[in-house]
Amino acid sequence: MHREWKAKLSPAEREKFEHLTTESESDAFRILRNWSQTDSPDFYASCESLSHRLGISVRGASKLRRKFYKIGILWPMAPYVPNKFCPRFKWIAGEEPKRQQAALIAPEQ
Repeated sequence: MHREWKAKLSPAEREKFEHLTTESESDAFRILRNWSQTDSPDFYASCESLSHRLGISVRGASKLRRKFYKIGILWPMAPYVPNKFCPRFKWIAGEEPKRQQAALIAPEQ
């Protein structure tokens, strides 16, 4: 099953997944990717729910979310509003890195 799931990843997602070093990071990647598979451009990512699913502390889940932001897996879209809204994120791990533009050559006249 793990091999089938991994085969569905884009090359960019697979590269980021391969660089994760702990089981919690790999599991969080799978969970957050599944949460992102909606018709909306962004998704809710609650630390409480993530920590419960991973069996780690809320603080640990928060650190994972921040790490995923730093390494280009998640992008924050809407902040946490205490007692009202979970933060919202965009899944960016599947985006291919932008190529650098080649130098422009002036046309000959």
